[in-house]
Formats: sequence, C-alpha cells, structure tokens
Amino acid sequence: MDLTGPLPQTPSGYKYILTATDYFSKWVEAFPLKTKSADEVSQNLCTIFYRHGCPLRILTDQGREFVNQINSKLCELLSVERSVTAAYHPQTNGLDEKTNDNIKRALRKVVNESQDDWDLYLDATLFSLRSKMHTTTKFSPFYLMYGREARFPCELPVEMP
Repeated sequence: MDLTGPLPQTPSGYKYILTATDYFSKWVEAFPLKTKSADEVSQNLCTIFYRHGCPLRILTDQGREFVNQINSKLCELLSVERSVTAAYHPQTNGLDEKTNDNIKRALRKVVNESQDDWDLYLDATLFSLRSKMHTTTKFSPFYLMYGREARFPCELPVEMP
C-alpha cells in the first residue's frame, strides 16, 4: 500500500492517490484522497477489506498516514499483520511504486491542460490496468480475480436509432 502526491488539486479537493496492490493477482485498488490523514487512509483501508476480505499482511512505508494508532488498532482487530519498509528505501515496496508510476503515466494522457481533473479518470485508469496482461503472472489481474477476461464498454452492442 502506498500514497502518491500531492497532485494538482481537483475541483472536488483531491490531492493524493492511495494505492493497494494484491501481490498474487496484481489487482490494483486506488482511491483519491483530500488529505493523507490516518483517518482518510483507514476509511479506504476498510473499503478494501469490505470488497475483498482481510489480507494476511499489508506492506507500507513508514509514513504517518500508515504507521499510526488507528491503522494499528484496525489491523490488530482484524488479525492483519503489518510490515513496513526500511526508511528511505522505497524499492522494498517496489510493486506499489511501479503501480503509482503506471497510474500517473496513464492519467497524464487523459487529463486536461491544468491536470486538475485526474480524479475523473481514475476508475477508467484502474480498469485499464486491471484488464492488461501482467508480465509476471501472464494473466490480467481481472482474469485472476474473476476467472474471465473483462468486457470492454466499446465491445458492448449499441443500438443505433
């Protein structure tokens, strides 16, 4: 799990992206955040747990948004082991660092000139990352999660008037 930003503030007030990548499937979850507070991070962590169940372990850097009483208590209550990377050594969490780079690179291709509408394209970016074959697994994260490839909106039949 990692945080990227600050990015240009969107009209909705978002400045950061919280990312979490499943190490087996490479499935990416990402959430726009207004702040990098422990409260906001833990709320989105709960969202991940409700969607996918509790993981056995979470790896983060040593940022205060991750290493705090709220997240410690949450993980303790749910029996989730917490691991932190070595200080000033982000390569330990290389999967999430690469995910952040991929998200930012994809968003740069679609955002407006002032780059402050990135939050509008985050879900489409995630769909793209989840649908693309991963070089490590040789499958798309979508396939590993659902047992089938994703159907793209452009593949759906559209009736013409």
